[in-house]
Amino acid sequence: MLDEKVRYCRETLHGVSRTFALGIELLKMPLRDEIGIAYLVCRILDTIEDTTDLPA
Repeated sequence: MLDEKVRYCRETLHGVSRTFALGIELLKMPLRDEIGIAYLVCRILDTIEDTTDLPA
C-alpha cells in the first residue's frame, strides 16, 4: 500500500512541476521522497490559497 502511494506521489510530482521534479530526483533516498511529498503538500496549500472559489 505504501509503495502505491509513494509511486502516485512520484508520478504526480512530474505532472505539477517539471523543473522542481528534476532537482528533487537528484536527491538521495529517503530525502528524495520526503522532499517530493513536502513539495506536493506546499503545492496543494498554494492552490487552496490562490483559489477564489472557497469562502474566506
